[in-house]
Amino acid sequence: MTKLVATFTLLSVMGCGVAPNGASGAGAVADEDIGVLSQALGHSSGETIELGGDARIRLLDLRGSSYFPATLFKAELNALLNAALPETLVRMSTYDWDNHWNGAVSTWFFHDDTRTFGPVCWPEMHRAAMRGVEFRGVINTHPTPDVKRWLRGDVQCAPCRDNILGFCAPMEPHDFDLRECDSGASDGVFGACLGSHNMHAKLFTVEHAQASSDITVVSGHNHDYDGMRIHNHAVIIEGDAAIHDGTARFIDAMNEGARKQCPVSPADSYAETVSGDVLTTLNAEGTSRPVAKAYFWPRCGENFWESVLNRVDCSGGGELKITMGIARKSPRPMAVARKLASLAEAGCEVTMIGGAPGPVQQDFVKALGSKVDWVRASPGSFTPIHNKTVMINARYDGSAVRRRLVFTGSANFSNPALDSTNEEAMLRLEHDDVYHWFDHSFEDIFDNVTFPGNWADGCFEWITWGINWGRVCTALEPDPPE
Repeated sequence: MTKLVATFTLLSVMGCGVAPNGASGAGAVADEDIGVLSQALGHSSGETIELGGDARIRLLDLRGSSYFPATLFKAELNALLNAALPETLVRMSTYDWDNHWNGAVSTWFFHDDTRTFGPVCWPEMHRAAMRGVEFRGVINTHPTPDVKRWLRGDVQCAPCRDNILGFCAPMEPHDFDLRECDSGASDGVFGACLGSHNMHAKLFTVEHAQASSDITVVSGHNHDYDGMRIHNHAVIIEGDAAIHDGTARFIDAMNEGARKQCPVSPADSYAETVSGDVLTTLNAEGTSRPVAKAYFWPRCGENFWESVLNRVDCSGGGELKITMGIARKSPRPMAVARKLASLAEAGCEVTMIGGAPGPVQQDFVKALGSKVDWVRASPGSFTPIHNKTVMINARYDGSAVRRRLVFTGSANFSNPALDSTNEEAMLRLEHDDVYHWFDHSFEDIFDNVTFPGNWADGCFEWITWGINWGRVCTALEPDPPE
């Protein structure tokens, strides 16, 4: 099996991805604990869960590494683009789009944003446009100049720049209706369409494809080189018209919208919560609930994660498992940290896998307290955490029994996300098979690519390649005693 995993990863790097609902490639290694190879080569996998009728949900565990980018997410999107029917509308909101996302193999290995080696376009997207698929959406201000020129139709799509035999002819320019969000910061780095800071939602919808319709993709995955080297989750929902239409309205509002400064009155901010059409029967309660619920914002004045955690009741026990790339020490994230600490005190087992506790995160870790099990994901030399996923197995929102919920999407534990000046999108998923899949993903990350330790004092156990090198302390000294 080790040889199979290595072969799949290398094929994925070469662009031989896995189509949605396919059983080859990712499915062959989905349940394997590959340990060391998970760190060095990356380990992406996917699983499709049938929901009845034409509805299904596909779950992607995306894990690249510094050495081998994960291309499964792009392969899934390519399959959707290839299947999109003429005259259908594809909507998208992307973050940090660079040449490496569009480029061929050489750009991934040479970090070349001047496209000396790689094409300027996303070929599958361009071919879809050429056969009559329409596009609408937004990009933030980070895309590289070549990407912007291609999207505006200023340059041809040259998908075979790396092909030294030159078999592929360039495609004619095409003007995509993808609005670049306005600058929302004094330095011009950030861009927001509705809020006042940053367009951070990562969304993709397809109205009609060859074998399905009402397709919605929600992820935390950026469209850049770094996005393919780190851990992310992505969810593809097919056959849920309510989730598709709600996501489409949000993307259209960003595409059309005038920026609004937060805080403003809630009535003036874009905040929509959409319950999906597809229901699941929960045996524990004997009731039916939507499999998916979507949240969009800026939700001015609302701390989303705090409002979620306030609905958790730990009096009957329970557990929370969190994978979160960014957890800042600013006021709203600190409120989340204190809430997690209180849930641990109240009887829930709380475990969080997070990013490095630099100077802006160390206070957050301290606020978690001694009863929260906080572990650090592996450093940049392997596969940093970029997920934004919270799993809840506890009484929730007044329920008499435990509910199994998964929240996943784009919102970090950061002030721009939680003071609602960003555009963000999150899914809430409630389905036992979905929960078990995310639970397996969490445990595999915990076992293979984390460094346990008391990061509040800047120290951890350095474990790599299966060897414990002992206790290591960073240059970040703990705060002096008061």
